[in-house]
Amino acid sequence: MWPAFLNQVFTFSQLLQYFLHRLRLQWQPKRPLSATKRENICLLAKIKAIHEDSLGVIGAPRMREDVVDGG
Repeated sequence: MWPAFLNQVFTFSQLLQYFLHRLRLQWQPKRPLSATKRENICLLAKIKAIHEDSLGVIGAPRMREDVVDGG
């Protein structure tokens, strides 16, 4: 079955609930990304591109200006 020490710590029903919970998490379909998450991913890509183009010398205020201006 399983190691005897588990019987000392957990009941059979607790172990069963745990394994069923883990199984449900494994087979749960993935939710689509929320609109906010998609926007954050796009924003991060823009920030990384600006950072790479400037060779890492642009500070936060200038970075914000460039992102807001679309550049």
